[in-house]
Formats: sequence, C-alpha cells, structure tokens
Amino acid sequence: MDASTVLSNRIGLIVAPAGCGKTQLIVETLKQPTTKPILVLTHTTAGVAALQSRLINSNVPRSNYHLATIAGWAISLVLKYPTISGINRTFLTKPNYPQLHTAASQLIAHRHIDRIIEATYSRILVDEYQDCSFSQHNLITQLSRILPTTVLGDPMQSIFGFDQKDPLPCWESVVQSQFPLIGHLNTPWRWTNVNRDDLGSWVLSTRNILASGQGIDITHGGPNVSWIKLSGNHQQDFDTQVKYQYELRKSVPDDETILIIGHPISYKSRHKFAQMTNGIGVVESVEMKDVTAIFTWIDKFSGDKILEKALDTATDVMTGVGKSTLLKRVETIMAGRGKKIPTTIEITAAAVKNDPCPANIYTLFNELALSDQTKVFRHAALKVITEALLLCSTTDLTAIDSVIRVLEKRRHSGDKRVPNRAIGSTLLLKGLEADHVIILDGNCDKMDSKNLYVALSRGAKSITVFAKSPILGNV
Repeated sequence: MDASTVLSNRIGLIVAPAGCGKTQLIVETLKQPTTKPILVLTHTTAGVAALQSRLINSNVPRSNYHLATIAGWAISLVLKYPTISGINRTFLTKPNYPQLHTAASQLIAHRHIDRIIEATYSRILVDEYQDCSFSQHNLITQLSRILPTTVLGDPMQSIFGFDQKDPLPCWESVVQSQFPLIGHLNTPWRWTNVNRDDLGSWVLSTRNILASGQGIDITHGGPNVSWIKLSGNHQQDFDTQVKYQYELRKSVPDDETILIIGHPISYKSRHKFAQMTNGIGVVESVEMKDVTAIFTWIDKFSGDKILEKALDTATDVMTGVGKSTLLKRVETIMAGRGKKIPTTIEITAAAVKNDPCPANIYTLFNELALSDQTKVFRHAALKVITEALLLCSTTDLTAIDSVIRVLEKRRHSGDKRVPNRAIGSTLLLKGLEADHVIILDGNCDKMDSKNLYVALSRGAKSITVFAKSPILGNV
C-alpha cells in the first residue's frame, strides 16, 4: 500500500498493526504535492511530537500539513467562534473534553464554516483511530462530510479508557460502517529496518494470539526478548529494575532510545522511578493537573500559603528542594534572626512570601532548577510551569489564562522534550517507538492484552519484561 491508495479513496479506513509502516505511509502521503495543507490529527502530544520529528527528518514541506491533537484542534476551533460554540477560555480551566468535541462537531454540523474548512485544508488524516471516543468520532464524521478523510488505526491498540458518557464506538458496526475498509498493513517494518526480522515476526504473532484471548509465553520470544522474574518484594524488585536499566544504558550506544513502561494508572510510581534514577525523564499527560494546579492558587492565597504550594509543586518536578528546611529559613530571615548569609534561593523564597506575584514565583522555580542541590526529573512539567509564569508576569493574562495558553500550545505542537531515555504509561508512550523497551510489570492487573501488545511493540531491537510469571496477557 502506498500514498496513491490513500489519495485515491475519498473516505476509508486502513488497519495498521504497530510497526507495520503506518507512519511511513502518512509521511509519503504528506510528501505529495498539494495546494492546501492536509490536516493530520492524533491523540497525544507525544504522538504529535514523534510524527513531527519523522516529518522533519523526512524533509516533508511544512506547508503540506497541519499537525495537532484532536482535542487541541477542537479547542482552537471553538475558541475562534465562542458565541456559536458556547465555549470560551474560562471553560478550559477544567476542560470537559467530550463537551469540547461535541461543541466542535455541532459547530461544523451547522455548516456555517464549511467553506472556511474547505479553503484551509485539502483532506484529513486521523492517526490512532482506535482511540477515538464517540464524541471524537462524531467530530471526524462531520469533517469527512466536507473533506476527503482517511482514518488509520488498530483495534488491538485501543487502550484509551473513556467513561460511560463518552465510550469508544464499536469498531465493526460503527467505525467500519462510516469508514469502509481500504486495506491492512502487514509488514513489520519497525523491526526489519534494524535487522530484527525475527523479533518483528514474533511481536506480530503475539498480536493475533492476544486478540484471540490467549496468553503468550515471553520465553518464546527469542534472543532479543528477556524475562526477569519479579520476587514480590517491592523494594527488592524496584532496586533490580533500577540496576537493570543502568546496565542496559551502559551496554547500548548513547544515541539508542529506551522507553520504560511503568504502571498504566499510577503516575506517582512512574515519577518515583524517574526521581530515583539519573537520566530518565518523564513523559507527561496533556493536562499535568498535579503541577499546573498552582495557577489556581495565585491571586487567591496569601504569600506564605503560595510559597508552601510552590515548594510542593517544585518537589513534584525535582529532587533536593528541601521544603521544610527552606520554609524555616525564610521565617528566620524575615524575622531578622538569621545569622548565616541567606542563599539566592532563600532570598527568592522570601520574596515570594512577601509578594507572591508570578514574576517572583518564576524566579524561585528557576533558581531551584539551577541549583547544584536539585535534580529536575520532570523537565516538560517544569517547562510548562515556568513558561506560564513568565507569560503571566509579562502580559495582562491571568494566571489561569497563561497556563491554558501554554497547554494549548503544547497540545498543538506536541511534547518536543520526550527524552531518549524516558518512562511513561502505555497511554502516554503509544505512538512512540524506541530501540529498547523495558516493561516494569508484565503481570500487572491493569496490563491487559491490548496494553501488553502496545508495550511489547514499542521496542525495535530488544524487549525486557519484568514479571512474576512468563505467561502474559491472560489477566
């Protein structure tokens, strides 16, 4: 299958198992001459970043496409027409994504902006379509009425969990009814391209086994698949996992990438792994609710409360903050009892307590990040925080509007700071590929057959699975 197949069909679906050339097909399609850009939509900022990198490396003209997440594009659309859509920036403080998608869908359904969309884009490509909820599917369906639309996906990678208010549409009766099947991709190029044909064939075979509801035996994976038995002792297993990833990093070239698949739900456990490991970055969620909450506190609380919350947030993105010691020192300094000369960090912390303005909070985060005593392990989160604080301190935007603006930008452009050695969940890492993948708990009760297949298919050169049992996927 090539670009001509995509461009010759006005509407349709391409089923694309992981690593079988879906991204390359998108790249080749976007390389074709076009008078207007193709709108390319996907789900995660990590996926946007990965596709953007591939397009740049393949010298695809930037004028040939507009790339965004579905949510990001929907937000930009409804904010252009707040009166018609009923959505304004205040709504984005706690975004209700199904409502956003529905608002965008209804806006298009009214047909007021058909000509604008036709004048802006030539056609639409939607990646990872198996993760589209009903509200997203309805939005894409409305767009397909206006423009030629091709959706690409794989039902075995459908791991986004939507609540009952916005479930996934049935693949056979709804998705394939709206988007007739064009064809299947079936060559495991991800592995063939790095001379790991046997590994690629095995991963593709696991897809069929897992799809049938059976478990797989990881010991049958061949020389590039390793199983390391978990003991059940949490600290011992954690130490073993940390030690192993260091050994792997020492054994492979520095430019080879490593993705670590942590617990699918518990972000705190993934953050702890990065916190306790030098050189492992965190792949973040779109909202980063745990760290962006600080922007709801600015202008609402007193300086001492803001300082405490700021230091809590700093502790969530870097080690060595020393919150309790720093708070005591600030209290001593401001009372005039300090005998030691205050450090730059202590001075900036006192400034926040005295005047908790965004500029002072921004300076505090910067000074903490630059300190020899700290280690940043969530670079993307820190970047969002500091960019939003700087924006708030240099414009008339409120703190809330500033962080919304920065997150909107991130949704559109993708997380460009996905590090070469990173940890995340299957949800956050889906759409990415790496030379090596480490799965921290293959028997986790949340690691069902689809999550497992997504995890296994990330690694092009090697796969390492920590698990109590070598039989996986039959949970």
